[in-house]
Amino acid sequence: MARTPHATQSRSEVTRAALIQAATEAFARAGFDAVSTRDIAAAAEVHPALIGYHFGGKEGLYLAVFEHIAATVEQRIGPALDQIEQMLASRGGKNDAAVRAMASLGKLCDAMVAMLADPGSGPWAALIMREQQAPTAAFDLVYERFMRRVLATMTQLVRTADPTRDALEARLTVVALLGQMVVFRVARAGVMRHLEWRSVGPEEQAQMQAMIRRHLAAILGQPSTA
Repeated sequence: MARTPHATQSRSEVTRAALIQAATEAFARAGFDAVSTRDIAAAAEVHPALIGYHFGGKEGLYLAVFEHIAATVEQRIGPALDQIEQMLASRGGKNDAAVRAMASLGKLCDAMVAMLADPGSGPWAALIMREQQAPTAAFDLVYERFMRRVLATMTQLVRTADPTRDALEARLTVVALLGQMVVFRVARAGVMRHLEWRSVGPEEQAQMQAMIRRHLAAILGQPSTA
C-alpha cells in the first residue's frame, strides 16, 4: 500500500522528535563529545543514518536540540513577556508605574519558577549550564532566542520599579534575581535535601514563588505581592 505524503511527513516528524528527545537526554547526561550518534539512534530506536538525513550530522542534531529548548521556553514564558512588553510600551500613569512593574516582575518570576520546577526541565537546564561554561554556537542560539529578551525585559522592569538604579545596577539586580530562581534547578539535590522535600508539587512550587516575590520586594524596596 502506497504511503500518502501526509503519512510520510507524520512519520518524519515522529522520527525527528524521537531523535531530539534522545539527544537531549544523552547530551545532558554525558556532554557532546562523549555521546555517539549510534548511542542516540539506539535510544531513539531508529537507524543511525537518519541523524544525517534529518540533521546533517551530530552537530546539526545538537543545534536542533537547542532550537527545541528555545521553542519550549518561548512557549512557557513568551505570553508573560508579551504582556509585559505591551505594558511597558503603553503610556500608563507614572504614579503607578512602579506598582505595575513590580506586579509584572512577580508574574514573570512565577512563570520562570514554574518552568524550572517542572521535572522535564532537568535535561535542557543541564545543557544550558554546560553551554554557560563552554559556549558554542548553541549558546548564541538560546541567548538570541530567549535569554536576551528575558534579561532586557527584567532589567527594564527593575528600572521602572526603582528609577534610582542606573543601568549597570539594574542588570546586576537581574542577575542576582535569576540566580535565586535557577538554584532550584541547578542545585536541585542539595536544595531538596536542605528543604527536606521529597518532590516538588503545587504546594512546594507556590512556596518557592512566594519566597522569590518577598526577596524581590526587599531588593527593590517595594511592598511584597506574595
